[in-house]
Amino acid sequence: MNVVAEASRWIRVQQAADLLGVSASTVRRWVAEGRLACQRTPSGQRRFLVEDLERASHQANAPTHDHSPSYRNTEERYQLLFETSLELASSQELTEVLQSAAQRLSVALSIPDCDIYRLEDARHIVCLASSARGVYDADWVGRKFCLDDWPCDRLAVETRTTITVRDLADPRLSEVERCDLRAYGQCSFMALPLVAHDRVIGVVDLLDHAEREFTEQEIVTAEAVGQLVALALERAQLCEELKRLHLSHLRALSSALGAKDYYSLGHAGRVAAYMALLGSELGWSEDYIEKVQNVAFLHDIGKIGISDRVLLKPGPLTSEEWELVRQHPAIGAEIVRPLFDEELIASIRHHHERFDGDGYPDRLAGEAIPLAARALCVVDCYDAMSCQRPYRRALSYPQCLAELRRCAGAQFDPAIVEAFRRALQHLQQRRARAMRVASQAAQLIDPVAHARLRTRADEARPEYEKTVSALRVLRRRHPYVRYITSFAVHNGQCVTVLDTGETESDVSHIGDPWLPDDELASVLADEHVLCNVINNDNFGVWISGTAPIRDAEGTVVAAVTVDIPAVDSRGRPLLYNDRSRTLTATLEAAAIRFSRAEVEAITDGLTGLYNHRYLHERLGEELERAQRRGSKLSLLFCDCDRFKVYNDNFGHKAGDTALARMARIIAATSRRSDLAARYGGEEFVLVLVDTDTAGALAVAEHLRSQIELSSARSKYPLTISIGIATFPDDAGTRDELLDKADWAMYAAKRAGRNCVHAFSDGIDPRPAARPRIVPPPLRRDRRARAGQALA
Repeated sequence: MNVVAEASRWIRVQQAADLLGVSASTVRRWVAEGRLACQRTPSGQRRFLVEDLERASHQANAPTHDHSPSYRNTEERYQLLFETSLELASSQELTEVLQSAAQRLSVALSIPDCDIYRLEDARHIVCLASSARGVYDADWVGRKFCLDDWPCDRLAVETRTTITVRDLADPRLSEVERCDLRAYGQCSFMALPLVAHDRVIGVVDLLDHAEREFTEQEIVTAEAVGQLVALALERAQLCEELKRLHLSHLRALSSALGAKDYYSLGHAGRVAAYMALLGSELGWSEDYIEKVQNVAFLHDIGKIGISDRVLLKPGPLTSEEWELVRQHPAIGAEIVRPLFDEELIASIRHHHERFDGDGYPDRLAGEAIPLAARALCVVDCYDAMSCQRPYRRALSYPQCLAELRRCAGAQFDPAIVEAFRRALQHLQQRRARAMRVASQAAQLIDPVAHARLRTRADEARPEYEKTVSALRVLRRRHPYVRYITSFAVHNGQCVTVLDTGETESDVSHIGDPWLPDDELASVLADEHVLCNVINNDNFGVWISGTAPIRDAEGTVVAAVTVDIPAVDSRGRPLLYNDRSRTLTATLEAAAIRFSRAEVEAITDGLTGLYNHRYLHERLGEELERAQRRGSKLSLLFCDCDRFKVYNDNFGHKAGDTALARMARIIAATSRRSDLAARYGGEEFVLVLVDTDTAGALAVAEHLRSQIELSSARSKYPLTISIGIATFPDDAGTRDELLDKADWAMYAAKRAGRNCVHAFSDGIDPRPAARPRIVPPPLRRDRRARAGQALA
């Protein structure tokens, strides 16, 4: 016997359906009714003998192409299938596919009502499309039902065969099913399983308002159309999944792109959250808000096509470089084109247009700019204003509001500005709640015990468990709070100390490094900041309140943060975050971790300025640029006066706070094109591009006076001495410039400290305009020294 030939006589379900000219569902139904013979494999798969099928097709009562109906009916059936196939293949949008399918099935059987359900799990179905007398029934769509309540649908799913019900007396109907049918005036129906690639993915209910005996031809026709619907539904679901994957990958790239620069870290996520807040205020639908959020998250994705040398350039851009930057909205629009409709694509292309027509890339004006683009422009600028940048400090909340009002009608749509102002008021109210809880949390933390918690091993200390337990009790009293966490600065780096976690097993540990946001950094530096912003991380979007933890002398030794999930005015989360997509979550988290590692590698943990290594790299680049252009560059070398005495008198924590405060003043004094860095210890460097000695002296004197003024307002006064060297007048290389600025700084110290000296002035330092503040002499007992200073 020929084994191959013998094996080929047995065929699968789909092959049998093709041979008989019917759908696979019809073949399964005929098998269940005993009208076709089949064998089962050990794994339960059906197999058909070719001879049995051929014999059945030639019998008068064979369940195959019945030659008794007229040729006209057969022709109409094939015409229906052909048109249905074309229509279902014409779109990959799931909503369009399902609505078309529901209408097509209603037409195929001349039946008034049709509902299409997706199989969510083994026991539940969700309605995806509903047609009542040919009209889309939006109220029924989205409703979830249990198959235990609808046994006929459950039987169709389990047996993969079509179930027909002639009238309400059918014993297979449950009371729930019978009541539902009566409520809508329905008397008979057909439950049609949707099977694609041997997998049930849904079920279709075709319902009539009269008692009806479905004919064999109607069932076969419905099953054939149902097969096309199942395949179209599967294809649409696959396309949706591909879009989600593509979108997730672009989000990961966007996160990595934003994390290239410390100052733009998290920008995309915050803009997306603000868009949801604004969209809710404008009355947008939930579906539209979710789409706009994704667009907002990707609004700067076009920058991926622009060189880092241009994007991260410290100095002013040339006209050619500026033209490159202006291309990023158009590049971004093309990148996201496969994901969104034309309106949303246009919102990315035009989010840098101005209301008065002076924007780019197309110089649109007024309502010619898409609404989502006008909204995106406002929230994008608000986030930029409210967060720290290399060239300026963050604006306060009142300053941001004033800037929005000032630019309304010129840069911004006035109506969008007004709506966003209302949205920010809702945000401020929730933030006030977080601040109140943060203040209560700070009262529960003993600063002395908190200071003893330095390593993970200290979590075994009784004070750790006692304090964390107290914070968890506080959190339970305020159910809207998700996390309560404390932070401190150890060895120049911000680290986690106490964390309530979402659960007791899901907590951050003592010593875990943390990149502080602007508010946390300000509180740790004992600076008051008035802000109204959203924060985001790998775990969600938050409204945070931060309070200082002070020791007995009033010095800030740590800070505690309370995080509330950010929601809009209707209580919905501001950022859709599906953590179940493991690959997406991993890609996005990995991109952020990698980018943060790059940021931390060039950033000083205590002050947030650039570190010593990055200073040397950038200074070399700036000197090359100045040499090419024939321009000048000045370097300010700053050193805190008597800092060792200061630390001995007031403690290293007070010293860290003073250094962070000085760093913020230095950053605020510098321009976007300048470079501010911590050189080491209590030394700072400020590089002023395109600045001669006279200009550098003016900046240095302003910086010195601001530090003196800020220090005089604190309990622990501290001053600074500044030396200046200029390229190419004083030095021609990087090392020579640093050495000569350092020499000038020591000349200022020899002249009495708290003054400015330029290398070109020789040994004639410039004294301070105001009396110098001399710290108290060194004593043995630190408390006595501190008391003397306070007196």
